[in-house]
Formats: sequence, C-alpha cells, structure tokens
Amino acid sequence: MKSQTYVLQDGCQICRHVFVRTDYDEGPFFYCTFNAPPRPPCMSVGMGEDIWDGTPYSDEKYEETFGVWYKWAEEREVNPAGICEQFERGVF
Repeated sequence: MKSQTYVLQDGCQICRHVFVRTDYDEGPFFYCTFNAPPRPPCMSVGMGEDIWDGTPYSDEKYEETFGVWYKWAEEREVNPAGICEQFERGVF
C-alpha cells in the first residue's frame, strides 16, 4: 500500500518533453525531446517501431534504420531523476 504522503518527484521521468523507449529485454531509456527534430523510429520491437522487413542487414540498411535512431538519441538520453529549466510536468 502506498503511503498517504506518496508523490511523484519532478524530473525527466514525468516531464512532458520526455520520450521513453522500452523493449522486451531492455530499458526503459529516457530521451529529452525539447527543441529536438522529429524522432525517427527507435527500432523497439516491443513498441512496434522495428521496421525490419526480413531481409538481411547490410551496412547501408543498418545506417538507414538503427544509425538514424542512434544519431537522434545520442545527445538526448537523460537520467529519469534529472531535471532542467525546461521541465514541464506531463500528464501522468
């Protein structure tokens, strides 16, 4: 049972600018979307964003899929307990 004084602390985990990537065997990972370009598919099977079509991955195909995701994500991963001046409480 939760305590009567239980509250969610402000932080990235409840910010309206956060994207949370999950998958069956990893995560969750948190990414800040504040002033970010549109998010490419994150290749998460659990989230239904894996766009693998069954053909073997070549280096070129890997760059077109995972490479695009990793480039978007590399500067945006945040600690869920962190907070910044752009924090805005999301709907949770």
